[in-house]
Amino acid sequence: MLEQSSYTLAVQFLNRSSYVTQLVKERNLQATLSRCLLETMRSASFTPGKPGAPLPAGASPDMMNDLNGSLTASSSLTTAILSLLGFHLMNDDGDEEMGNTIDETLLLEIDTIFGGMFGNNGRRGGGDSRHHGRILRSTRRNVHQSILERTSALIPPTLNPAHTVLCYRRYSTPISDMKCVLNVDGMARYFASLPIGHTNAQASGGFDQLSLRPTREDHTCALDDWIETLSLSQQMDGQMWRCFSQGHVETEPKGWIASFNLSISLSSLFERLLNWDDTDPSPVTKSNTRLLSCAELTHYVLAGLGRWQRSEMLSYRPTHQPSLAANPKFRAYALAPASLPFSTVASTHGSALAMTALPLTQIAVWSFHLPLHRFVAACVREVSRRHDISGSEGIQHLLSMFALPSNDDASSQLRTNALLFRGLFEFPINVLSKAAQIRAGIWRRNGRSMEDQGINYAEPPFCRPLKDADILLLQFGLICHSSQGNGSLFDDSMSRGLVYSGHGTLRLVNLLLHRFGVFDFLGFEKAPNSNVERYKQELGKGLYPPELEEKKEEDEEDMEEEGDDEKPSTKLVLPWTYCPVTDPEMVLRLVDELLHLIIILITVSTAI
Repeated sequence: MLEQSSYTLAVQFLNRSSYVTQLVKERNLQATLSRCLLETMRSASFTPGKPGAPLPAGASPDMMNDLNGSLTASSSLTTAILSLLGFHLMNDDGDEEMGNTIDETLLLEIDTIFGGMFGNNGRRGGGDSRHHGRILRSTRRNVHQSILERTSALIPPTLNPAHTVLCYRRYSTPISDMKCVLNVDGMARYFASLPIGHTNAQASGGFDQLSLRPTREDHTCALDDWIETLSLSQQMDGQMWRCFSQGHVETEPKGWIASFNLSISLSSLFERLLNWDDTDPSPVTKSNTRLLSCAELTHYVLAGLGRWQRSEMLSYRPTHQPSLAANPKFRAYALAPASLPFSTVASTHGSALAMTALPLTQIAVWSFHLPLHRFVAACVREVSRRHDISGSEGIQHLLSMFALPSNDDASSQLRTNALLFRGLFEFPINVLSKAAQIRAGIWRRNGRSMEDQGINYAEPPFCRPLKDADILLLQFGLICHSSQGNGSLFDDSMSRGLVYSGHGTLRLVNLLLHRFGVFDFLGFEKAPNSNVERYKQELGKGLYPPELEEKKEEDEEDMEEEGDDEKPSTKLVLPWTYCPVTDPEMVLRLVDELLHLIIILITVSTAI
């Protein structure tokens, strides 16, 4: 730890631009500081769910056991998991084609996420997801076992707020040195550069190629280390809701202070890192580096964000609906559908009857802290300030980088884009909705600290790099949804339910209604319930995954032993809704919070 924290230089020395320029050019000072910060954070990281890992704030071992026990292995669960990767494996009759459809492409997709997040070809042993706590058992076919086990082990590491690095701010030394270096003219411009050997989207024609690479000892790219540092800080200081049947926390959690201090410290570097113009020269000229434009930098960071989002999405699991839960003690707050129903109003305006969404339960672990998302928001804000001169700058140029190629990679590109844009909705909305629940008084049993965190998140001066950044991401995500889907490239045979063109607003509003828990309170009717036959047809087309079905696991095992491939008879299960409270006064507060957020989204346009 002393070795990690002792890399510091006198401020008077770093303020001499000639010395800094020479150190950056000859000793790679920027990459050294970025790597020092990354290694410092790594020493405070842990994998959630592993033995000895700290529990989320407000959680108890019994609560974690209850959450884990609400999950059941099922072939339809495998289908739901695959849909999170954009693989919708259904045929026209609604039957699964797991044996014929899952091929090397899918396995390569998972291997790519493994390798990008952890290195070592993704073979990271041990550990369970903090969202489900165990590796699921095999199902009817070997491919189910492969997918379930591999995705269950795919858990992004995060930071422990109780670690001395965060408690005593051991990271402040490399951050302060980075600030001093970035204050020198041109240093921020040079930070936004990549070695010539890096694969870029312009050369390869694929967004997925421009992604976070496994860390190696000889890897000295400051930008990559910075992205990985922000990835480690994602979802730190997880929170878990204490339901109304549980008592108040006995001791107030204190880790939130260290987590907010780190988020604020990291966000203080955002503007310094982006304080340059595309035409600015670099004070360090190297033949093996290439300067990125602001749009290219944003695109590159979005690639790292997309990799983290895909890994995080796979750690969530849908469950049976409340009436079909394996154990009757599991209430609705511990269960989550595989898809979210649209209202009949939305379906009459052209939407499907349901949509793929993260299966988030009320007691799913979440965090106020998404620094990688907030850095993307800072990049998007900076890009939006630049005009599209000669097509080389601005939002339009950034969006053009997501255009589908005219070759065989179009389907993969579409799937990657759709997953990225969906994550730009899912993760910020989850934080915004939980903050609204805190203000509505639903999290009182978690202690006074939740109110303090809500104030820091939503009120000045810290709201700018936190809540305001989340709102900006929603605006940007809506633009991205609207920009997708134009022309023959988006036919049914390729999109498989991934195209949201023209329906971005419908998806955003529907996700807000469900995450805030006011769908039923506002009087909306669930579209799948009003047209079951159309729901079956859309399931057959793979527009969204089916719900976990009502069937006995023993029947499935007996059929495996007998070699019978015929599916057992099942009862169709429709997606359902959930509200965390029954008190009308509290629900009205949630409605008020939702309307306030929608007003901000449609009226505040200074960011985009």
